Amino acid sequence: MCTFYRDQTHECPGRAVWMTTKALNMDIESVSINLEKGEHKTPEYLKMNPFHTVPMYNDNGFVLLESRAIMKYLADKSGETSLYPKDAKKRALIDSRLDFDLGKFWPALKEYAYPQVLQNKLPNPERENDMIDALDNLELLLNQSKYIAGDQMTLADISLFCNVSFLWMSKYDFSKYPKIRAWFEGMIKLPYYKETNQDFNDWIHTKTPIKGH
Repeated sequence: MCTFYRDQTHECPGRAVWMTTKALNMDIESVSINLEKGEHKTPEYLKMNPFHTVPMYNDNGFVLLESRAIMKYLADKSGETSLYPKDAKKRALIDSRLDFDLGKFWPALKEYAYPQVLQNKLPNPERENDMIDALDNLELLLNQSKYIAGDQMTLADISLFCNVSFLWMSKYDFSKYPKIRAWFEGMIKLPYYKETNQDFNDWIHTKTPIKGH
């Protein structure tokens, strides 16, 4: 049995994997993990994943961690797909965008937005500069093509979309980023958007909105 374990609050990495399963039309069991109740530290969970992280994917005993690795694995299992094509150059471009997400966008988001939303802390100007730089880079990428890694949606779009949505749903000011706005508004029209994101949207609106630049 293939089972996908995700954070109950549907934070960015888990939603990215969930959206990928829907984009690939894969019928996979989904289990919601309540971190506040310590469900990620039960003996059963730790036996599968001693790092007690989410998301996690268990494919009949083959356990895989880290959202982007899981997304790539699912795409490869599904066969040929434009989300992560076999062509070496296309795949390398997608990988480079996923690395940008992991190495630059996600750290900036986590340092800037997470403390404000989750802990109601005042914004750190130095961290905001990192966030602005990451958004500037994303805007530049979308000036080059319709999607993050070309003219078709790929895994890079799904992963970055879930991170951008944290800012978007927190009422961040995107007025200086017309390309990001247009791309984002296109992504929320995906038929599986609401199913995979509405609970997160509802949850984040219970938090204090951040104040964008």
